[in-house]
Amino acid sequence: MNYFFQLKVYKLLFIFVFLLYINGCDKMSKKHNPKKLNKDQASILLNQEKWVKDIEASDYLTTPVFYNKNKEVLVVFVWDNNSGMLYYNKDDFLKMIYKDKDSPPKSIFYESFQFGPDFLDKVPQMIKEISGKFNIDQQLLDFSLDSIDIFEKSLFKLGRKKCLSPKFFPYIVSYVGEVIRKKTGGVWKIVFVKETKMWEPWIENQENQKYDLFGILKYSFDEENKFNNSVLRARINTSTHKWH
Repeated sequence: MNYFFQLKVYKLLFIFVFLLYINGCDKMSKKHNPKKLNKDQASILLNQEKWVKDIEASDYLTTPVFYNKNKEVLVVFVWDNNSGMLYYNKDDFLKMIYKDKDSPPKSIFYESFQFGPDFLDKVPQMIKEISGKFNIDQQLLDFSLDSIDIFEKSLFKLGRKKCLSPKFFPYIVSYVGEVIRKKTGGVWKIVFVKETKMWEPWIENQENQKYDLFGILKYSFDEENKFNNSVLRARINTSTHKWH
């Protein structure tokens, strides 16, 4: 009788240990394996928890990314009927999506423009300071294409190295952007571009046509194109011309 009782106890202990092992495996699985969610599951989870949107990760992946106080991450795939993916560790998730973050930057403006979304708030003040910054008569800076000729000559005198410094380059972006904005009737936008790992300012008109300011400026400052004072106006004119 004693023997059978001990056998029963051992059996119960074995089951208990086995269940602990299964539970531990499940937790380990949760830690490393994301959970796929359909549209309804993602919507319910988003409403149940207090989620905070990760702006940078959302822009980087071009789809909404949220995290909660438990460091879980919810990615909503807008292109797949708003289905989702639940990741159980925010740090691991960020390491995964930014695994190439330390690779060399691809933009020649990487060191010149170290702004985030707050750049748009600074544009009006920068515009006011441009005249003194580049020693140009304020009346000549009327945001016309003719004013670009004057502005460009000032940049040429300043030299490529100084123009690309953080001290001057954001002001160049501000003025060129305002010229394009006024010419196209557009608005300022800024987006995170994962290829360059930078927040890049654009101008977008009412027809949703986008004007890439860095793309336009590149031809004036790229060493391969030989920095000169005859490129910028032509690039702005070509980029904003309405082709019929």
